[in-house]
Amino acid sequence: MLYSSSLSGQSVGSESKIDSLRIALKRENNDTQKIGINIDIANICHENSILPDTGLKYATQALELSEKIYWTRGIGFAYSCIAGNYCDLGNPQKALDYYKKALNTFLKISFENKVANWDERLLNNKQVLLQRQNDVANSYEDLATTYNILSVFDSGIFYSRLALNYYRDADSPALIAIGESSLAYAFLMKGMADSSIYYFKEIAEMAHKTGTKKEEIAAYNNIGETYKQMGKYRESLIYYFKAYKTVDSENISYAHIMLGNIGETYLQIAKTSKSFPKKDDLIPDSKSKCLKLSINNLKDGVKGAIKINDLRGAIEFSGYIADACKQSGNYREAFVYFTEYAELLDSLNKKIYATTLENVQEIHKREIEIKNKNLAVKEDEIAINKLELESKRKKEYLLATSTLFLLIIIALVYRNNRFQHRLNGMLREEKQKSENLLLNILPESVANELKASGTTQARFFPEVSIMFTDFKGFTQFSEVRSPKEIIDELNDCFNVFDEIVLKYNIEKIKTIGDSYMAVAGLNDQSGNHAIQAVMAAKEMNLFAAERRKSKGNNALEIRIGIHSGPVIAGVVGKMKFAYDVWGDSVNVAARIEQSCEPGMINISEATYQLVNEKFTCFYRGEIEAKNKGLLKMYYIN
Repeated sequence: MLYSSSLSGQSVGSESKIDSLRIALKRENNDTQKIGINIDIANICHENSILPDTGLKYATQALELSEKIYWTRGIGFAYSCIAGNYCDLGNPQKALDYYKKALNTFLKISFENKVANWDERLLNNKQVLLQRQNDVANSYEDLATTYNILSVFDSGIFYSRLALNYYRDADSPALIAIGESSLAYAFLMKGMADSSIYYFKEIAEMAHKTGTKKEEIAAYNNIGETYKQMGKYRESLIYYFKAYKTVDSENISYAHIMLGNIGETYLQIAKTSKSFPKKDDLIPDSKSKCLKLSINNLKDGVKGAIKINDLRGAIEFSGYIADACKQSGNYREAFVYFTEYAELLDSLNKKIYATTLENVQEIHKREIEIKNKNLAVKEDEIAINKLELESKRKKEYLLATSTLFLLIIIALVYRNNRFQHRLNGMLREEKQKSENLLLNILPESVANELKASGTTQARFFPEVSIMFTDFKGFTQFSEVRSPKEIIDELNDCFNVFDEIVLKYNIEKIKTIGDSYMAVAGLNDQSGNHAIQAVMAAKEMNLFAAERRKSKGNNALEIRIGIHSGPVIAGVVGKMKFAYDVWGDSVNVAARIEQSCEPGMINISEATYQLVNEKFTCFYRGEIEAKNKGLLKMYYIN
């Protein structure tokens, strides 16, 4: 796994920090201090990827206050916070607009400081000038990250270079490391692995010279990860071991990551190598020895992950151990670690839903409060009736005053009743919105399980059909079009795909860039999942072909791959639920799709056995698939 040395870590305790800042905000009277507190709350929400709606609210308050007192730098910070929380809400395009506003604001400040010469003391204060430069550099960095999210990698690289130039002017090794790290990630996502490695090595060398162990560990690890993605496993091991040897007592929490990465690399060597070196200080001379090293390192990685409560790491490494045991022929131990994998995943799910359960409890609490208020209103009505009876016994000259008093009380009760009616309606509406949102994120069976018991269990499906699609030449297509044109094109296609999978009772899992993933058989156990997947694929292919005829080169060519096999399905994520599937079958399906020609539907041997009586299929032969060796593949007619 790739990771950054500047990770913000877990969001544990973040909500309590937010609560403390809210209390401080209520007590504060100074507008500038209020802006600072609002921005602090918004930043905590963004940096920990929690409560983005809350972060957006406080960032907007900071913007309004900054505009009110004409504090330009506060306006720039508020724009940045708004953008960051829009990113967390899944709207990077809107985030891009606000990051550009922040950049323009900070550039304006920097220009005024340097050219207008409005404050000689400020110009002579190097620390203040450095802060202004960092504001601009950080905005470039934010723009680079957002463009990378949108897969506009050339723009991401451009802004990363601008940020790096500012950091180099500041002559700060820590900031230079941040800039080079961002540039390395941008090159990696663009597929320029050699350039990525160059910058990671620069970071490692600088970190080694300055004695910043955390940055050095991160750089070595990321070099190892990049080499592994390139299939250069020996080079990968060299840098993973360097990272592990660099770990000291202050950074011991990273040791398990290195051990897990080393173990996974030995597993990949065992699975993909056709021959083994006779004399090598890193790679043993047989598959069985590679698997033994893999299992030992992965086991140590799991122990370390559990020790520091890194459930995600423990889950990932347990899955690799199960795979390594299976490769070794030790199916009993493979089953043990597969079971541990499922138990850890269930434990993670329980943590994920803790916040959701608290929200449900809050809704119930509000319902009880409303019922109590309704009871209080009824008691008021009884009191009013008593007053009416008593007023009749009063003397005649008090009748007008008593009547007026009664009318005032009735008006108040009527107003309160109207308020209760509106409040009840709002609560019903919010509950319906919450249920609709839950059904939009999770399958109905999972959503119902959550509402019934407050938790969900990861499920093992012995056989489903996994479908991947992507578009030929999407990177080149993106480079010559605006972000709006790219999003419109994907939106047109994915909206139709959503309708098609719904028609065949197939579960859409996710989209990643131009790739669309769906699984048949999760919602329907009739055994027709492979046929449903092929029927859906044929409709998708037909839609893409007709679109290509009408729009020519302005429309994308589609590739579709399908594989059938076992998976585990469940919910992952901390604050944003994500229903996903795992297992080797998912990896095989991805490789089947990558081996497909444009305009075709490529299926595996397993899927062919399930659909050959229904559809005409053409045998393509055994084709090399990355990390999977030779796989039999067929085209659907």
